[in-house]
Amino acid sequence: MLIKNMLYGTADTEPQTDIVVAQLAQELYNSTLLLLFIQNLARIDFEVNKSDINRREIFLMMRN
Repeated sequence: MLIKNMLYGTADTEPQTDIVVAQLAQELYNSTLLLLFIQNLARIDFEVNKSDINRREIFLMMRN
């Protein structure tokens, strides 16, 4: 099962957010992934330009 389906559910199943988030957090703590993420935060581009924000707003309006 995909993590997305577990978090958001599908047409046939309800989301399992509490359980999934707890399991994901536990796996992050058990692995070195969290440490690697923190060590490499500087490499992640958090800048979003105005056109990206505008596209996301339009997409969200279309979903509703």
